[in-house]
Amino acid sequence: MDEFDAVIEEQITKIEHAYHILQDIMPEYFFRTFADRIGKILPFLCHLDQQSGIRRAEFNGEVFFVYLLSETNNPAVTSRMMDGQHLLEASVHQSEKTFLVGGEPATLIIEHYSLAQEAPSEACFSLEEIQREYARQFGDSQREAIAELYGRLNFNVLHDLDLAKLAQRIDWVLKGQQNDYILAEIGAWDHECLRLRVAWPMPSDNKDFCSQLFEVILSHGLELRRCYFREMSSNDDIEAFERLPVIVVTAYLNPKPGETLSQERLDSLLNDIRMLGWVETNDLLHQELLRRGGFSLPAVNWLRAMSEFIHGQLAYVNCHVYTLDDMYRHMIIYSEYCQMLFEEFERRFDPARPRRSEKEKQEFSAEFSAQVAQINTGNQSKNQVIKTIFNCALNFLDCILKSNFYVCDKTALSFRLSVGFCVFYRELSADYAAAFPEALPYAVFYFYRRGAFGYHVRFTDIARGGWRSVVPSRGGNRLEMNDNYEYARDEAFRECYVLAHTQHLKNKDIYEGGAKLLTLLVPVRESGKLRPVLWHIQRSITRALLSLINYDQNKVLRDPQIVDYLGEREILEIGPDENMFDPMIEWIGAYAQKQQYRLGSGLISGKPGAGINHKEYGVTSFGIHQYLLKTLQELGIDPRREQFSVKIAGGPGGDVAGNAMKLLLAKENGDFIYPRLSIIAVTDGPAIAYDPEGLDRDELARLIHVSALDEFDPAKLRGEGAMLALSAPIERNGKQYYRQHLLQGGELQNNLLGRDSFMHLFQDNLTCYADVFIPGGGRPSTINEDNWEKFFPGGQASFRAIIEGANSYITPGARKSIQERGVWIIKDASANKCGVITSSMEILSGIMLDEDEFKTHKEELVSQVMDILQQLSRQEADWLFARFHASGIMMTELTEKLSSEINHAKTQIYEYLASQPAFITRELLLSHLPAIFRQSYPERYQRLPMEYRRALAAVELACRLVYSENAMDLGARLLTIMSAEEKMAMP
Repeated sequence: MDEFDAVIEEQITKIEHAYHILQDIMPEYFFRTFADRIGKILPFLCHLDQQSGIRRAEFNGEVFFVYLLSETNNPAVTSRMMDGQHLLEASVHQSEKTFLVGGEPATLIIEHYSLAQEAPSEACFSLEEIQREYARQFGDSQREAIAELYGRLNFNVLHDLDLAKLAQRIDWVLKGQQNDYILAEIGAWDHECLRLRVAWPMPSDNKDFCSQLFEVILSHGLELRRCYFREMSSNDDIEAFERLPVIVVTAYLNPKPGETLSQERLDSLLNDIRMLGWVETNDLLHQELLRRGGFSLPAVNWLRAMSEFIHGQLAYVNCHVYTLDDMYRHMIIYSEYCQMLFEEFERRFDPARPRRSEKEKQEFSAEFSAQVAQINTGNQSKNQVIKTIFNCALNFLDCILKSNFYVCDKTALSFRLSVGFCVFYRELSADYAAAFPEALPYAVFYFYRRGAFGYHVRFTDIARGGWRSVVPSRGGNRLEMNDNYEYARDEAFRECYVLAHTQHLKNKDIYEGGAKLLTLLVPVRESGKLRPVLWHIQRSITRALLSLINYDQNKVLRDPQIVDYLGEREILEIGPDENMFDPMIEWIGAYAQKQQYRLGSGLISGKPGAGINHKEYGVTSFGIHQYLLKTLQELGIDPRREQFSVKIAGGPGGDVAGNAMKLLLAKENGDFIYPRLSIIAVTDGPAIAYDPEGLDRDELARLIHVSALDEFDPAKLRGEGAMLALSAPIERNGKQYYRQHLLQGGELQNNLLGRDSFMHLFQDNLTCYADVFIPGGGRPSTINEDNWEKFFPGGQASFRAIIEGANSYITPGARKSIQERGVWIIKDASANKCGVITSSMEILSGIMLDEDEFKTHKEELVSQVMDILQQLSRQEADWLFARFHASGIMMTELTEKLSSEINHAKTQIYEYLASQPAFITRELLLSHLPAIFRQSYPERYQRLPMEYRRALAAVELACRLVYSENAMDLGARLLTIMSAEEKMAMP
């Protein structure tokens, strides 16, 4: 027992000694904030030496690190050990004095992390106390905001703060929670010490922010003396964009011995900190160029953005040769060329530098090209690959006309590019040229950030098109998920380009040309986090885009940090598309209004309040339905009396397919309008339904805009072989299966299908016969040159006509092959044009009416817009079938012919009106608009920008001109298609 007592006594002595060391070397504030935790780490201090490494201890959601500071043991290293975990709180304490360990002076670091699993603790101060103290320091204007915030404060991490300090941090929460970008400032500093404050609004989680911050601080040659990291607030309402959870960090930093602080050095630190959360900090470029190569964080991020862009183009040259990993590798090996490119970018776009002349830019490009030409690895094929990569990189730089790179509050990079890059790649490779429509875009924007990138492509100066956010399928496992993403990554630019071109063809009836904004997201593994991540990225892209198109009344960009080599105002409009939800639509409109954008909230259409929501009013499907009725008429079918069948791609919960079903299943006086209709098959994402007797109409109607096809009641299946297969996989013995309900022999069987069997069913579901096929959802190129023959089982067509409700659902080659076999196809540019026409009318109405006026007249306005949609759809449908019967030209070719002729006429007339403005009369403009403007607001057209009036006049006259088909001088032809009132109004 004496021996045991001696051991205990020895340990007590060591712990007492360790405590005395702490008292001697640690700052006084350590004991004030760490007092109740000291006992947990004292045993680790008893055996510290220079080879101890990092000591880690965990206690019920708390993690401690104790170690001696070195190049390999520091807060950047330990914080990375906590990546992937949601931190509620963290603190770092460095000894203020060194102490001897093994005869050598050493610096002690003690770190503490709290994981987000503690039960909420009681408030340490009352609401009234906080409001009173806040008002004393900052005024009384935030009383209501503090009251709302009070219930969301994480008091678990606030108990060491006195009331004054708590009020100061609450001020930062209030400032930060409405933004997506990091706030960072230096509170007080001299040449030897500074206090850093950071507020980061969290879109979803904070699983690596702490390590990113510590790495940036240490990379700037600063010592982290003391740091407090607190998740101050929480928020369970993912739609409350103005009340994001906020992390507040306070850090006390010193330069290394012998160094001093400067304003330039601090500005660089703050700039890097503001980039955290939206830049990649753990890929090959970061590891090799920043950590080892001396590149700055902004430089590496610019190179990463450039690499993603040129990879997206080279994918159509040779996706196997120009992989992103290989591109990174070559850029790291030839990093001096990367440095040259970035330094030239700085010379061109740093607002603090003189503007570069065209001569200076050309001289750099020539010199850089000459140096690249000298690359010689000893392997000719490898030389060509490397030279191509750097020539593409130079082309990217040369095509940049403006960028938000130097804007402080960005959370994504944006670049406005000339379309010269399209010409460059077409000359580089015939495969690239063959992958795209022949027509070149008018302009391209490119966006890049961690977790997403995207493009905006437009084909005229004034253009509109939807914003599609592509989220690749999560798949059954990580490999499959990554594979889905890599495929979508290679296709992203072409998808955007083709959709914008299709949009341009369908926009023939409106003043805007075609455009498309496409964003590709890295797969989100946890489905519950998809919308917060999606919305954060969409807000980032919105800010990045708007900064490049937000001009003042003098047509100068409002942000002085953007150097503009374009030199002319751009006005863009976007609309809702895939993965764009009402809360985000409202936010985008409100943000544009707040930023004083020329169109205000008209930046985006489809707003639930002062807008015309496509899904609510079914405007796209309304147009599709007009084409369906005309097609049935041409097929000799009276849908109100005779039997006909339809199959649909897209589910009852979606916009286009759901509203198409709604129109097909409509009733009058309790009876179906189309009593003998059969909807034979529906494919909804990966869920499928088939019934040879027609799917139960009341059951389908029950699901419209409420549920996906998965919710269809299998008991409602009727015909022999009727089948329902559900999209959600289930696991059995570590393998995934899909549930199938099959009606066979009068009995409903429940089966489990393997993935391959399920996918065969999914892909073949729509090859059954129906008179008309309506693709109302699905990815572009779903029917293509490799699979179109599936829709001709046994050589017989499985449809008589196709009404393309979904954009680019069928590739051009497949369209041609299908039509050669006698099937009519109403092309997407005709069939689904009514959505964009509605958006155009909405934006015009939003400019000409005050918000209250719009809401007051909304239902009347919508009714008048629907009349316009019906008239324009029927006019084109009649034209198409008349020309088809007269010429035998394929229907899809006729659509392109009509669109090309109208768009060409629009361009001619738009240019003609520049010198002949007398044609732009009030009467002409009003004839294009809903009737309410002629009736009640005849002078409101004056609120439209002059560019819009000219474009409106051009499209109205172009449509009349092409449909009239007179062959005269342009001015004379215009007069023949104008009414007497319009002519009288001419000066």
